[in-house]
Amino acid sequence: MTTNLSFEHCFWDEKINETNGFSILNNKMKESEGMCKSYSEFLEHRLLKDSFAVLKSETEKICQHHADYSESLRESSRRMKEFYGDYRRKRKLEKDKVQEYHAKAVTEYDRAIKTKDDYHTKKIISDSPENNSSCDNLNPEKQGKIHEKRDKLKREADAAESKYRTCLVDLDKALTKWGKVYHEMCSKAERLEKSRIIYIRNEIWAYANFESLRNVEIDKSCEEVRKSLEKCDEEEDIRKFIKENTTGITTQPKAPPFESSPSERSASNPIDNYEPEGHLPNYQQSQEEKMREQYLERQNKEFSWTAKED
Repeated sequence: MTTNLSFEHCFWDEKINETNGFSILNNKMKESEGMCKSYSEFLEHRLLKDSFAVLKSETEKICQHHADYSESLRESSRRMKEFYGDYRRKRKLEKDKVQEYHAKAVTEYDRAIKTKDDYHTKKIISDSPENNSSCDNLNPEKQGKIHEKRDKLKREADAAESKYRTCLVDLDKALTKWGKVYHEMCSKAERLEKSRIIYIRNEIWAYANFESLRNVEIDKSCEEVRKSLEKCDEEEDIRKFIKENTTGITTQPKAPPFESSPSERSASNPIDNYEPEGHLPNYQQSQEEKMREQYLERQNKEFSWTAKED
């Protein structure tokens, strides 16, 4: 005959004053209640145990994916900082060089403009009509002074012209050097920009691939959890618990039949139960000891019942 595996048929006790079956069920309910208090405790108990074991395992995998993801980001950040530092160092080197030669060219340009203005001013004065008019009608002394002044102005104009031309040559040299350095800087800047674009493009591409792979792996882990949940069978869990914890008593204990007192049984058999005067009959003595033991046992059971309820 197949036993019906349900709580109402599997947790009875043989005697009325025994509470083993109730204690098992009560403890089970307390465990189930405790499962609701804490998610971590919930993972330890029977209902959905296998599913949560899978969840724990897959969650650890997901955590590892996150750890790998964080490590990958840190590594990418480290590489990016190195690339940025190298890029910044090269850019600054070229910038400083170009600025140095450009500053020299600007200085030479300012000198050339200044000497040009000085030359033009002195040339205008030297070639002015009042300094080149005829002085034949003047006395020799005045004519000498005028000629001396004209010579001086011409010499100053010639010196200003020479200086102006020298400044233009220096300016041309400065511009040539600055132009060469600037051309080199432009070529290097273009190469730096190309390397920057390629590097960042590859890094972002790798990041996108890693992010996509991480999401795929996380989805796989979640799918494993869903598969384990599909295998969860509450009826099988109940049957497993009953098989492991049943008392083996399938029916409620019945009330014992009426028993006559020892004195009544003694009166009905006076000869068979005779004992010397001053001594209790053996059967009466043993019956009283048995009743005393049963009383103590009931007391212990009641105490145990109260303790388990708490």
